[in-house]
Amino acid sequence: MTGWSEIKTADRRLCILRLLDEEKDGGLGEGLLQQALAPLQHRVSREEIREDLRWLAEARLVAVTSYGAEKLGAEILLRGHEAALGLVEIEGVARPSRRA
Repeated sequence: MTGWSEIKTADRRLCILRLLDEEKDGGLGEGLLQQALAPLQHRVSREEIREDLRWLAEARLVAVTSYGAEKLGAEILLRGHEAALGLVEIEGVARPSRRA
């Protein structure tokens, strides 16, 4: 059985993928991600976002770039785009709900 923490984390990762997918160039920095996630009921620290970005990069869903010592940016990859649309199922990323 999946716990509440895992459900929230999987949903947050899907939100990150969707936000990146909506961007014209497919990329955002961690600060903008943090701001964009808050209205989506994911008020989290930058460290949590960094952990998610690292996890998504290991899953080959995003490419992560370091800017200086403590700033990360992410760009969505094809597999991440497909996960954001629900075309592929990735354990640890929520499946998108059907859109009306």
